[in-house]
Amino acid sequence: MTVYDAIVVGMGPGGSTAARLMAATGFRVLGVDKAGFPRYKPCGGGLSARTLPHLPEEIRPQIEATIHNLRFTFRGTRSMNYRSPKPVAYMVRRPLFDQALADAAAQAGATIEYGQEVRRVSETASYAEVEMENGVCHHARFVIGADGANSRIGRQLDPRSAARPAWSLEAEAPRPTVGSTAEDEVWLDLGTVPGGYGWSFPKAGHLSIGVAGFSPVPSNPRATLAAYLKAQQPIAPDSVLTLHSHPIPAVSTALRRLASDRLLVVGDAAHLVDPFFGEGIYYAIRSGEIASQSVAAALRGETDGVAGYTDRIKAQFEEEFRLATKLATIAYRLPFLWYLAMKAWPEMTEEFYLVLRSERTYRQIIDKLRAEGGRYLVAGLRRRVKQMIL
Repeated sequence: MTVYDAIVVGMGPGGSTAARLMAATGFRVLGVDKAGFPRYKPCGGGLSARTLPHLPEEIRPQIEATIHNLRFTFRGTRSMNYRSPKPVAYMVRRPLFDQALADAAAQAGATIEYGQEVRRVSETASYAEVEMENGVCHHARFVIGADGANSRIGRQLDPRSAARPAWSLEAEAPRPTVGSTAEDEVWLDLGTVPGGYGWSFPKAGHLSIGVAGFSPVPSNPRATLAAYLKAQQPIAPDSVLTLHSHPIPAVSTALRRLASDRLLVVGDAAHLVDPFFGEGIYYAIRSGEIASQSVAAALRGETDGVAGYTDRIKAQFEEEFRLATKLATIAYRLPFLWYLAMKAWPEMTEEFYLVLRSERTYRQIIDKLRAEGGRYLVAGLRRRVKQMIL
């Protein structure tokens, strides 16, 4: 019986990162994914600037746009622009981006198998067993679950992870010749989507457009997307090329059990999504890095298993997620109030840009809001009044 050092279930950004890093250091790694690659992945394809240092050089040509500008609206009107001299984010197409990441894992020495879904994962005292839908069983010392928001391995580790997720609906459409998103800007809108936001991201030759919410799924998500299209973009609904829905992991301020003796989860499977930005790719890649380090240390006998992985993830992200949730509660439940605050205090937008570059934390932002918010908002409101009078 062949026993791998690690089996990675799911070859998205988190899984491919873990597989690549482990294979590159000489471990025997098998990666499996139920889809054939390249496969369509419903996702806006936005990478925060902080993601770039964690990508191998051969992946960077997949970047199709570098974002410097945010156009922010309330219900499709009252547009405000916030430009930053340094990149804020990068845009990729997920089918190509994920394929490149999986190829990098294979080039590092990982064995990749596509087109078979995992039916069962079990643990023994000596190894973990992964049974595929064709009946083949693979064995490994450890299994890294990167199987998405509806993770089988995540539910196995903690049944509470089956909680109802947030929601998203995404479309692709040709870039209109008039009123289109510029090559280096994204559009974000509050107020059109109850409890959430709408977005327009530029790609090579088209736009990625979507709506997402952190409240219960509306009775007609397509109508919500149509309302956003009508308010925000000069795009006829019948020009939309594709339409896909997908879950966003339910974000909790207290991260759950993410590892057992031989199993651990990363990315969406671990519910690692920024509650404010809705960003997941950065956390998938970072948790894939941490998972590979935890498994490698256990294989070398430096640690007693991977149970400490949960604590490492919590130390990295739990406090920031808790604070981001507070900001998200205000922004998405009281969108007009948030809009007015941004209008009155435009300097604060750069603070959030710094979060996307890992140059600021949510703790620092909240401390700044508490210390200076009142003064800046009053000054901003005074400026607005003068503008209206003059």
